[in-house]
Amino acid sequence: MKLKKIIDYLEHFAPVSWQEDWDNAGLQLGDYNQDVKKIVLALDADDRALEYCKEVDADLLITHHPLIFGGLKSLKYHIPEERIISEFIKNNISVYSMHTNMDKVPWGTNYALAKMIDLEDYILDEPLFPEYSHEFKDLSSEFKNQFNQRITGFVSIAEIDNTRLGLLNKCRDTFKTDVDINFENDAPSKKVAISGGSFDKNWIDKVYHSGVDTIITGEMKYHDQILCRERNMAVIVLGHDVSENPVCKSFAYILKLLYNSRKNSEDYNPEVDDFTVEYFPRLKYDNF
Repeated sequence: MKLKKIIDYLEHFAPVSWQEDWDNAGLQLGDYNQDVKKIVLALDADDRALEYCKEVDADLLITHHPLIFGGLKSLKYHIPEERIISEFIKNNISVYSMHTNMDKVPWGTNYALAKMIDLEDYILDEPLFPEYSHEFKDLSSEFKNQFNQRITGFVSIAEIDNTRLGLLNKCRDTFKTDVDINFENDAPSKKVAISGGSFDKNWIDKVYHSGVDTIITGEMKYHDQILCRERNMAVIVLGHDVSENPVCKSFAYILKLLYNSRKNSEDYNPEVDDFTVEYFPRLKYDNF
């Protein structure tokens, strides 16, 4: 399938125009006319992902974090992060990133994280900090009906009936990793803020005033965790990469919709339309 067709479909679900001003989501490297037969999904376009793409002969790497940030004026091969760019080019591997635009959409980073810990069905219709009021009217009802949250925003809220320790144990059992917490005693957890990646200090007071008692995120500064504890809000910090790796499952889901739409069309041509998808690193999560 042509790279342009894949990108157009991805941007139907997470428009690049919705990214933050400082971000650089979208096509990092590549030719819209490139034929894509194998896609690798990864959190980062780093040296490990590059080697895996070469190993499996991938044509396209789709990542959450962009390969290129800021104004790149030259490529110096003795600088590791710039040499990697040259290696992607040399091996004819296109790179496409879905970052803060994917953080905001209802089926993006927060949904993927919530689904891993069985909270996706408890997400409220409207998130905190809604960035847009667009309700994705051009999407099929079958797709929209899978998501409780209807509009975009950086922090998703779930109303549940659990405890701090219950959520902590669920996170530990699911992700098989150490987590950082700001509490010592158990307490009921009724309203949870879910935010993959970094939790902004400026969000704390609004989360608190909305009645949140627990925050599950990927990254929060030590002093910000203290601010939350002083407001009697528990914080469970999974690690930036751990909290965002599941978004690759959302990428895969959208690509599956694209593949099925082509396969069911009258002009379907397997020689042109078929592609395969792999994860790097291989995700151990089966409950998505």
